[in-house]
Amino acid sequence: MVKNNPVVSVILLNWNGIRYTVPCLKSLKKQSYKNFEIIVVDNGSTKDNSVEILKKTKGIKLVLNSKNLGFASGNNVGVKASSATKYIAFLNNDTTVSRDWLKELVGVMEANPELGEAESKIYNKYYNKKYQFDYYGTPTHLLFVSEYDFDVSEKKYVPMFSTSGAAMIYRKNLVEIPFDDDYFMYNEDSYLGWLLRLKGYKAGVVPKAKVYHEGEATIKSVKGMSNFFTYLGERNRLMNLFIFYSPLTLLKMLPLILLTIFFINVYDFKKIPSRLKSYLWLLTHAFSILSKRFKIQKQRKVPDSKITPYLSSKLFEVKYFKNKSAKLVAKLLNGFSFAYCKLMGIKSVEFNREEAGF
Repeated sequence: MVKNNPVVSVILLNWNGIRYTVPCLKSLKKQSYKNFEIIVVDNGSTKDNSVEILKKTKGIKLVLNSKNLGFASGNNVGVKASSATKYIAFLNNDTTVSRDWLKELVGVMEANPELGEAESKIYNKYYNKKYQFDYYGTPTHLLFVSEYDFDVSEKKYVPMFSTSGAAMIYRKNLVEIPFDDDYFMYNEDSYLGWLLRLKGYKAGVVPKAKVYHEGEATIKSVKGMSNFFTYLGERNRLMNLFIFYSPLTLLKMLPLILLTIFFINVYDFKKIPSRLKSYLWLLTHAFSILSKRFKIQKQRKVPDSKITPYLSSKLFEVKYFKNKSAKLVAKLLNGFSFAYCKLMGIKSVEFNREEAGF
Protein backbone atom coordinates (compact mmCIF):
# COMPACT_ATOMS: atom_id res chain seq x y z
CA MET A 1 0.00 0.00 0.00
CA VAL A 2 1.38 3.41 -0.99
CA LYS A 3 0.82 5.84 1.87
CA ASN A 4 1.54 9.22 0.29
CA ASN A 5 0.16 8.52 -3.21
CA PRO A 6 2.46 10.98 -5.01
CA VAL A 7 1.35 12.05 -8.47
CA VAL A 8 3.11 10.22 -11.30
CA SER A 9 3.41 11.28 -14.93
CA VAL A 10 3.27 8.27 -17.26
CA ILE A 11 4.73 9.11 -20.66
CA LEU A 12 4.05 7.17 -23.87
CA LEU A 13 5.59 7.86 -27.25
CA ASN A 14 3.53 7.16 -30.36
CA TRP A 15 4.87 7.08 -33.91
CA ASN A 16 2.45 5.59 -36.43
CA GLY A 17 1.58 2.99 -33.80
CA ILE A 18 -2.00 3.70 -32.79
CA ARG A 19 -2.85 -0.03 -33.04
CA TYR A 20 -0.54 -0.55 -30.05
CA THR A 21 -1.20 2.71 -28.22
CA VAL A 22 -4.95 2.20 -27.80
CA PRO A 23 -4.66 -1.14 -25.92
CA CYS A 24 -1.85 0.33 -23.81
CA LEU A 25 -4.00 3.29 -22.80
CA LYS A 26 -6.91 0.97 -21.95
CA SER A 27 -4.70 -1.03 -19.59
CA LEU A 28 -3.38 2.15 -17.97
CA LYS A 29 -6.86 3.41 -17.25
CA LYS A 30 -7.56 0.23 -15.23
CA GLN A 31 -4.72 0.88 -12.77
CA SER A 32 -5.40 0.35 -9.07
CA TYR A 33 -3.13 3.34 -8.39
CA LYS A 34 -5.16 6.41 -9.32
CA ASN A 35 -2.97 9.46 -8.76
CA PHE A 36 -1.29 9.72 -12.16
CA GLU A 37 -1.55 11.54 -15.46
CA ILE A 38 -1.03 10.06 -18.91
CA ILE A 39 1.03 12.08 -21.37
CA VAL A 40 1.05 10.84 -24.96
CA VAL A 41 3.72 12.36 -27.16
CA ASP A 42 3.02 11.82 -30.85
CA ASN A 43 6.31 11.87 -32.74
CA GLY A 44 5.02 13.25 -36.04
CA SER A 45 2.76 10.37 -37.12
CA THR A 46 1.68 10.61 -40.76
CA LYS A 47 1.19 7.01 -41.90
CA ASP A 48 -1.86 6.11 -39.83
CA ASN A 49 -4.73 7.88 -38.08
CA SER A 50 -2.84 8.27 -34.80
CA VAL A 51 -3.32 12.01 -34.40
CA GLU A 52 -7.02 11.89 -35.26
CA ILE A 53 -7.71 9.14 -32.72
CA LEU A 54 -5.52 10.62 -29.99
CA LYS A 55 -7.22 14.00 -30.25
CA LYS A 56 -10.52 12.26 -29.48
CA THR A 57 -9.12 10.17 -26.62
CA LYS A 58 -10.23 11.29 -23.16
CA GLY A 59 -8.08 11.23 -20.06
CA ILE A 60 -4.73 11.99 -21.68
CA LYS A 61 -2.53 15.02 -22.12
CA LEU A 62 -1.54 15.05 -25.80
CA VAL A 63 1.66 16.62 -27.10
CA LEU A 64 2.12 16.78 -30.88
CA ASN A 65 5.62 16.91 -32.35
CA SER A 66 5.96 18.08 -35.94
CA LYS A 67 8.51 15.36 -36.71
CA ASN A 68 9.95 12.16 -35.27
CA LEU A 69 12.34 13.25 -32.51
CA GLY A 70 13.22 9.70 -31.52
CA PHE A 71 12.86 8.05 -28.13
CA ALA A 72 15.29 10.33 -26.27
CA SER A 73 14.04 13.75 -27.35
CA GLY A 74 10.42 12.62 -27.61
CA ASN A 75 10.39 11.52 -23.99
CA ASN A 76 12.23 14.69 -22.94
CA VAL A 77 9.36 16.66 -24.47
CA GLY A 78 6.95 14.59 -22.39
CA VAL A 79 8.90 15.26 -19.20
CA LYS A 80 8.78 19.02 -19.88
CA ALA A 81 4.98 18.75 -20.22
CA SER A 82 4.54 16.76 -17.01
CA SER A 83 3.00 18.13 -13.83
CA ALA A 84 4.50 15.50 -11.50
CA THR A 85 7.27 16.73 -9.23
CA LYS A 86 8.48 13.40 -7.86
CA TYR A 87 8.07 10.50 -10.29
CA ILE A 88 8.16 10.05 -14.06
CA ALA A 89 7.32 6.70 -15.63
CA PHE A 90 8.18 5.76 -19.21
CA LEU A 91 6.20 3.11 -21.04
CA ASN A 92 6.58 1.81 -24.58
CA ASN A 93 3.33 2.10 -26.49
CA ASP A 94 3.52 -1.56 -27.57
CA THR A 95 2.94 -2.73 -24.00
CA THR A 96 0.02 -3.48 -21.72
CA VAL A 97 0.35 -3.30 -17.95
CA SER A 98 -1.02 -5.32 -15.05
CA ARG A 99 -3.60 -3.68 -12.80
CA ASP A 100 -1.13 -3.10 -9.94
CA TRP A 101 1.80 -2.12 -12.19
CA LEU A 102 2.09 1.50 -11.07
CA LYS A 103 1.17 0.78 -7.44
CA GLU A 104 4.03 -1.71 -7.17
CA LEU A 105 6.57 0.62 -8.79
CA VAL A 106 5.63 3.60 -6.63
CA GLY A 107 5.46 1.49 -3.50
CA VAL A 108 8.99 0.16 -3.93
CA MET A 109 10.37 3.61 -4.78
CA GLU A 110 8.72 5.14 -1.73
CA ALA A 111 10.03 2.39 0.57
CA ASN A 112 13.58 2.44 -0.83
CA PRO A 113 15.04 5.96 -1.06
CA GLU A 114 18.35 4.55 -2.32
CA LEU A 115 16.63 3.73 -5.62
CA GLY A 116 16.94 6.35 -8.33
CA GLU A 117 14.93 4.25 -10.77
CA ALA A 118 13.02 0.98 -10.95
CA GLU A 119 12.10 -1.30 -13.84
CA SER A 120 9.04 -3.44 -14.41
CA LYS A 121 9.19 -7.19 -14.85
CA ILE A 122 8.77 -7.36 -18.62
CA TYR A 123 7.27 -10.33 -20.42
CA ASN A 124 8.40 -10.12 -24.04
CA LYS A 125 6.57 -11.57 -27.01
CA TYR A 126 9.10 -10.97 -29.76
CA TYR A 127 11.08 -14.22 -29.33
CA ASN A 128 7.98 -16.35 -29.99
CA LYS A 129 4.23 -15.99 -30.20
CA LYS A 130 3.59 -15.98 -26.47
CA TYR A 131 4.62 -13.61 -23.71
CA GLN A 132 7.64 -14.90 -21.87
CA PHE A 133 9.89 -13.55 -19.14
CA ASP A 134 13.42 -14.01 -20.38
CA TYR A 135 15.82 -13.46 -17.51
CA TYR A 136 17.08 -11.32 -14.70
CA GLY A 137 20.42 -9.95 -15.79
CA THR A 138 22.74 -7.02 -15.83
CA PRO A 139 24.88 -5.53 -18.62
CA THR A 140 28.51 -6.31 -19.20
CA HIS A 141 31.22 -3.72 -18.57
CA LEU A 142 30.89 -2.83 -22.25
CA LEU A 143 27.07 -2.62 -22.12
CA PHE A 144 26.28 -5.86 -23.92
CA VAL A 145 23.51 -8.13 -22.60
CA SER A 146 24.31 -10.72 -19.93
CA GLU A 147 21.95 -13.10 -18.17
CA TYR A 148 21.99 -14.48 -14.62
CA ASP A 149 19.57 -16.32 -12.36
CA PHE A 150 18.97 -14.33 -9.20
CA ASP A 151 17.02 -15.41 -6.13
CA VAL A 152 14.06 -13.03 -6.01
CA SER A 153 11.85 -14.92 -3.56
CA GLU A 154 12.20 -12.46 -0.69
CA LYS A 155 13.17 -9.29 -2.54
CA LYS A 156 10.98 -6.26 -3.18
CA TYR A 157 13.36 -5.41 -5.99
CA VAL A 158 16.17 -7.21 -7.79
CA PRO A 159 19.35 -5.10 -8.07
CA MET A 160 20.32 -4.05 -11.59
CA PHE A 161 22.87 -1.71 -13.10
CA SER A 162 20.18 0.33 -14.85
CA THR A 163 16.64 -0.05 -16.12
CA SER A 164 14.97 -0.52 -19.49
CA GLY A 165 13.21 2.53 -20.89
CA ALA A 166 10.42 0.25 -22.10
CA ALA A 167 8.71 0.27 -18.68
CA MET A 168 10.36 2.11 -15.80
CA ILE A 169 10.05 4.90 -13.24
CA TYR A 170 12.62 7.40 -11.96
CA ARG A 171 12.87 10.27 -9.48
CA LYS A 172 12.33 13.47 -11.43
CA ASN A 173 14.20 15.67 -8.95
CA LEU A 174 17.46 13.78 -9.54
CA VAL A 175 17.65 14.44 -13.29
CA GLU A 176 15.55 17.22 -14.76
CA ILE A 177 16.12 16.19 -18.39
CA PRO A 178 16.63 12.41 -18.39
CA PHE A 179 18.04 11.73 -21.85
CA ASP A 180 20.67 13.17 -24.16
CA ASP A 181 18.93 14.34 -27.34
CA ASP A 182 21.86 13.18 -29.51
CA TYR A 183 21.12 9.52 -28.72
CA PHE A 184 17.80 9.55 -30.63
CA MET A 185 17.08 5.95 -29.57
CA TYR A 186 18.89 2.96 -27.99
CA ASN A 187 21.18 3.04 -24.96
CA GLU A 188 19.61 6.29 -23.78
CA ASP A 189 18.18 4.31 -20.85
CA SER A 190 21.70 3.13 -19.97
CA TYR A 191 22.73 6.80 -20.08
CA LEU A 192 20.09 7.72 -17.50
CA GLY A 193 20.85 4.71 -15.31
CA TRP A 194 24.60 5.34 -15.34
CA LEU A 195 24.08 9.00 -14.52
CA LEU A 196 21.97 8.04 -11.51
CA ARG A 197 24.70 5.58 -10.48
CA LEU A 198 27.31 8.33 -10.61
CA LYS A 199 25.08 10.36 -8.33
CA GLY A 200 25.10 7.49 -5.82
CA TYR A 201 21.66 5.97 -6.48
CA LYS A 202 20.72 2.39 -7.28
CA ALA A 203 18.39 0.62 -9.71
CA GLY A 204 16.27 -2.51 -9.54
CA VAL A 205 13.55 -4.63 -11.10
CA VAL A 206 10.21 -4.87 -9.26
CA PRO A 207 8.94 -8.46 -9.80
CA LYS A 208 5.30 -7.60 -9.01
CA ALA A 209 5.14 -4.70 -11.50
CA LYS A 210 4.28 -6.76 -14.58
CA VAL A 211 4.30 -5.50 -18.16
CA TYR A 212 3.53 -7.39 -21.37
CA HIS A 213 5.64 -6.19 -24.27
CA GLU A 214 4.92 -6.83 -27.94
CA GLY A 215 8.55 -5.94 -28.65
CA GLU A 216 10.49 -4.38 -31.51
CA ALA A 217 7.34 -2.92 -33.05
CA THR A 218 9.21 0.06 -34.53
CA ILE A 219 12.00 -2.05 -36.02
CA LYS A 220 9.52 -4.45 -37.60
CA SER A 221 7.36 -1.71 -39.09
CA VAL A 222 9.97 0.27 -41.01
CA LYS A 223 12.13 -1.02 -43.85
CA GLY A 224 15.84 -0.57 -43.19
CA MET A 225 15.35 0.07 -39.47
CA SER A 226 17.59 -2.88 -38.61
CA ASN A 227 20.66 -1.12 -40.05
CA PHE A 228 19.68 2.10 -38.30
CA PHE A 229 19.39 0.14 -35.05
CA THR A 230 22.89 -1.29 -35.52
CA TYR A 231 24.34 2.15 -36.17
CA LEU A 232 22.67 3.82 -33.20
CA GLY A 233 23.18 0.87 -30.87
CA GLU A 234 26.92 0.69 -31.49
CA ARG A 235 27.44 4.45 -31.52
CA ASN A 236 25.48 5.10 -28.33
CA ARG A 237 26.93 2.10 -26.50
CA LEU A 238 30.48 3.31 -27.10
CA MET A 239 29.57 6.92 -26.35
CA ASN A 240 28.32 5.85 -22.92
CA LEU A 241 31.65 4.13 -22.21
CA PHE A 242 33.61 7.21 -23.27
CA ILE A 243 31.66 9.71 -21.19
CA PHE A 244 30.93 7.76 -17.98
CA TYR A 245 34.03 5.76 -17.06
CA SER A 246 36.80 7.47 -15.13
CA PRO A 247 40.05 7.97 -17.11
CA LEU A 248 41.78 5.05 -15.35
CA THR A 249 38.87 2.63 -15.79
CA LEU A 250 38.47 3.62 -19.43
CA LEU A 251 42.19 2.98 -20.02
CA LYS A 252 41.81 -0.47 -18.45
CA MET A 253 38.75 -1.18 -20.59
CA LEU A 254 40.30 -0.07 -23.87
CA PRO A 255 41.81 -3.49 -24.81
CA LEU A 256 38.44 -5.16 -24.21
CA ILE A 257 36.65 -2.47 -26.24
CA LEU A 258 38.98 -2.99 -29.20
CA LEU A 259 38.76 -6.77 -28.90
CA THR A 260 34.96 -6.79 -28.98
CA ILE A 261 34.82 -4.33 -31.88
CA PHE A 262 37.05 -6.67 -33.90
CA PHE A 263 35.10 -9.80 -33.00
CA ILE A 264 31.57 -8.51 -33.62
CA ASN A 265 32.56 -7.13 -37.01
CA VAL A 266 34.16 -10.42 -38.04
CA TYR A 267 31.15 -12.39 -36.80
CA ASP A 268 28.48 -10.06 -38.21
CA PHE A 269 30.34 -8.72 -41.23
CA LYS A 270 27.15 -7.79 -43.12
CA LYS A 271 26.58 -4.94 -40.65
CA ILE A 272 30.13 -3.56 -40.97
CA PRO A 273 28.97 -0.50 -43.01
CA SER A 274 26.50 0.48 -40.27
CA ARG A 275 29.14 0.10 -37.56
CA LEU A 276 31.74 1.99 -39.57
CA LYS A 277 29.25 4.82 -39.79
CA SER A 278 28.97 4.83 -36.00
CA TYR A 279 32.76 4.88 -35.53
CA LEU A 280 33.06 7.74 -37.99
CA TRP A 281 30.42 9.72 -36.10
CA LEU A 282 32.31 9.24 -32.84
CA LEU A 283 35.58 10.39 -34.41
CA THR A 284 34.07 13.46 -36.05
CA HIS A 285 32.23 14.43 -32.86
CA ALA A 286 35.16 13.98 -30.48
CA PHE A 287 34.90 17.51 -29.07
CA SER A 288 31.16 17.09 -28.47
CA ILE A 289 31.81 13.82 -26.63
CA LEU A 290 34.50 15.50 -24.50
CA SER A 291 32.00 18.23 -23.63
CA LYS A 292 29.40 15.62 -22.63
CA ARG A 293 32.03 13.82 -20.57
CA PHE A 294 32.98 17.00 -18.72
CA LYS A 295 29.35 17.74 -17.84
CA ILE A 296 28.71 14.17 -16.69
CA GLN A 297 31.87 13.80 -14.61
CA LYS A 298 31.09 17.03 -12.74
CA GLN A 299 28.05 15.23 -11.30
CA ARG A 300 30.03 12.23 -10.01
CA LYS A 301 29.51 11.40 -6.32
CA VAL A 302 30.89 7.83 -6.22
CA PRO A 303 33.93 6.09 -7.78
CA ASP A 304 33.72 3.40 -10.45
CA SER A 305 34.54 0.80 -7.80
CA LYS A 306 31.03 1.37 -6.39
CA ILE A 307 29.43 0.98 -9.82
CA THR A 308 31.22 -1.84 -11.69
CA PRO A 309 30.12 -4.57 -9.19
CA TYR A 310 26.71 -4.27 -10.87
CA LEU A 311 28.23 -5.09 -14.27
CA SER A 312 29.39 -8.41 -15.71
CA SER A 313 32.94 -9.13 -16.82
CA LYS A 314 31.58 -11.31 -19.62
CA LEU A 315 32.22 -9.94 -23.07
CA PHE A 316 29.29 -11.73 -24.70
CA GLU A 317 26.25 -13.84 -23.86
CA VAL A 318 27.27 -17.05 -25.62
CA LYS A 319 23.76 -18.38 -26.27
CA TYR A 320 23.04 -15.56 -28.73
CA PHE A 321 25.60 -16.86 -31.22
CA LYS A 322 24.20 -19.31 -33.77
CA ASN A 323 27.51 -20.63 -35.12
CA LYS A 324 29.29 -23.32 -33.04
CA SER A 325 32.70 -21.85 -33.80
CA ALA A 326 31.52 -18.39 -32.77
CA LYS A 327 30.15 -19.85 -29.51
CA LEU A 328 33.51 -21.43 -28.78
CA VAL A 329 35.40 -18.22 -29.51
CA ALA A 330 32.96 -16.23 -27.38
CA LYS A 331 33.51 -18.62 -24.45
CA LEU A 332 37.28 -18.26 -24.79
CA LEU A 333 36.98 -14.47 -24.95
CA ASN A 334 34.79 -14.48 -21.84
CA GLY A 335 37.41 -16.53 -20.02
CA PHE A 336 40.08 -14.06 -21.05
CA SER A 337 37.91 -11.14 -19.90
CA PHE A 338 37.29 -12.74 -16.48
CA ALA A 339 41.03 -13.17 -15.95
CA TYR A 340 41.81 -9.70 -17.29
CA CYS A 341 39.28 -7.97 -15.03
CA LYS A 342 40.54 -9.91 -12.02
CA LEU A 343 44.14 -9.01 -12.83
CA MET A 344 43.34 -5.32 -13.41
CA GLY A 345 41.23 -5.04 -10.27
CA ILE A 346 37.99 -4.26 -12.13
CA LYS A 347 35.10 -5.26 -9.90
CA SER A 348 32.20 -7.17 -11.44
CA VAL A 349 29.12 -9.19 -10.51
CA GLU A 350 31.10 -12.44 -10.88
CA PHE A 351 33.57 -11.47 -8.16
CA ASN A 352 31.56 -8.99 -6.08
CA ARG A 353 28.04 -10.44 -6.10
CA GLU A 354 27.47 -9.98 -2.37
CA GLU A 355 28.70 -6.38 -2.48
CA ALA A 356 26.17 -5.61 -5.21
CA GLY A 357 23.35 -7.29 -3.28
CA PHE A 358 22.59 -10.02 -5.84
